[in-house]
Amino acid sequence: MLTEFNFHAPSFVVAGRNSVHQTGELLNQWGAGKNIMVVCGNKTYSLGLLNSLLDSIRSGGFTPCVFHGSLPDAPVETVRSGITYAKEHDVSAIVAFGGGSAMDTAKAIACMLDVDGDIIAYCKGQIKPIRRSNLLFAIPTTCGTGSESTDIGVVLDREANYKYIFANPFAGPDVVDDNAILDLVNVQHFSVPPLRQVPWGRADPAGS
Repeated sequence: MLTEFNFHAPSFVVAGRNSVHQTGELLNQWGAGKNIMVVCGNKTYSLGLLNSLLDSIRSGGFTPCVFHGSLPDAPVETVRSGITYAKEHDVSAIVAFGGGSAMDTAKAIACMLDVDGDIIAYCKGQIKPIRRSNLLFAIPTTCGTGSESTDIGVVLDREANYKYIFANPFAGPDVVDDNAILDLVNVQHFSVPPLRQVPWGRADPAGS
């Protein structure tokens, strides 16, 4: 039976049923400003899966600004649009809600808000952010690589047909504030596809 727990490794992790309801409280604890950007995919947004998160953000006294343009593999065009959106709304914190692509999109946006230049130039090492003033929260709805608790991400340059890996080089808490909020309800509902039987009795994810 799963139990509730907190640990730091190095991200502060909150786990437990409906832990997403703590988001507003955590934003206050970490000193977030008024506007909070939520990064998710269109399907997540259209199905109303953000309702509990948005309610929690509002209950903390914040204004949620939803960017629901996250796409698979985090295309650089989406990241650029997200950067523009974040600057237009003067956000102080970014909350990623979804799978790895939402996490990577949010990380890339967060890394680029305090620098002049393009995300591809950052991935190539041509520009190096010296600080990050915004908070980054991550709420995973899938069980995968643990992207919600790392400072590494991947973006896709579709024009060049190339994926770039980026990593935030900073270790201090003034720069990297990754808060992974693992909601066991979300993980249960959206993570693992059902299994089906294939020849030789081997279990395999459905549809593979």
